[in-house]
Amino acid sequence: MQKEERITIILLAMASLSLVIAYFTFLPSAEYQEYSKDVGIGSYVQTSGIITQKYTTKTGEHLIIYLKNENVDQLMVFIPGGAEIGASLNRGDLVFVKGKVCEYNGKREIVVEDKSCLTKQ
Repeated sequence: MQKEERITIILLAMASLSLVIAYFTFLPSAEYQEYSKDVGIGSYVQTSGIITQKYTTKTGEHLIIYLKNENVDQLMVFIPGGAEIGASLNRGDLVFVKGKVCEYNGKREIVVEDKSCLTKQ
C-alpha cells in the first residue's frame, strides 16, 4: 500500500469517527408534551397535579405517587430510587413532573427517569 492510500484511509476513518461522535454529542433531547390520556406509550410528557397518595415499593427503594389534576383523577407516577425524596412530599402538595409514559400491570404511569424532573411547586 502506498503512502497516499494509507493517508486517505486514515483521513476517512477520522472523518467517520468525528461524525459518530458528533451524532451522539448533539443528539436532540426528548421533547416533552402535556400529558393526556391520548398520549402514546413511550412518549415523553410533563404535567402537574396534587398528590393524592404516596408510598414506597415493597423494597423501600422506589417512590410511587398518585396525582390528580383537571385532566385525570388518578395518575400514577413512579420514581425509581426516589424513596429518599418521599419525606419531602405530602398529600395535598402540588408537584410538576416530567417523564416517560409506560404501562405497568395494564395501567398507565409516568416514569420519572431523573429525580430532578420532579419539583414541588
